[in-house]
Amino acid sequence: KRAFTQAGIATPPAIEFNPDCDLLKLENQLEKFADKFVIKPIRQGSSFGVSIVTDPHQAVTAAQETADKFGDCIIEKFIAGREFTVGILLGQPLPIIEIRPKTAFYDYHAKYVDEKTEFLFDTINDPALTAKINAAALACFNALGCRHFARVDIILSRDNVPYALEVNTIPGFTSHSLLPKAAAKAGFSMSDLCVKIIEATLKNKSKILL
Repeated sequence: KRAFTQAGIATPPAIEFNPDCDLLKLENQLEKFADKFVIKPIRQGSSFGVSIVTDPHQAVTAAQETADKFGDCIIEKFIAGREFTVGILLGQPLPIIEIRPKTAFYDYHAKYVDEKTEFLFDTINDPALTAKINAAALACFNALGCRHFARVDIILSRDNVPYALEVNTIPGFTSHSLLPKAAAKAGFSMSDLCVKIIEATLKNKSKILL
């Protein structure tokens, strides 16, 4: 998030939770911070340990429970909007995927169990908005010094601001995962995708050796 902010990329503001802090003071701080909160473990994946709450006391309680179970966590301002993910391959964005879960929150169940979750292409009709989302995703990729491939998760707010949530530096890589789906939409088979990444890696290794 610090790297995103330094690069001028919009990202939901967040507070790193310290279990030893003055909890009442934190509650008071959260009163002015947001009216809805996302609590996230700093080192997790697949939405494990993520919760969404609607008042500061719940946020502090959820942060305590998350920290006890998963370690360091953040309290993030909830941004309402549409959820998108953008695969990056060799420095270029792949077709944007919009994620539409049938539940209010795209949690583990919505990702891996619920077959009603929709993963849709071509849901943005405005080329300028598409370009804005792609530019934000690519800026995230570059801000973190990524190479070859990654996947960037974005919330598009109701006023059409793309907020970067995170970069998945090792995204899912099965035939049903989102990066391979986006690559397939762009005309690359799974074999094509793997070969491109391997070739880019070998080329990068050669540059390092030189």
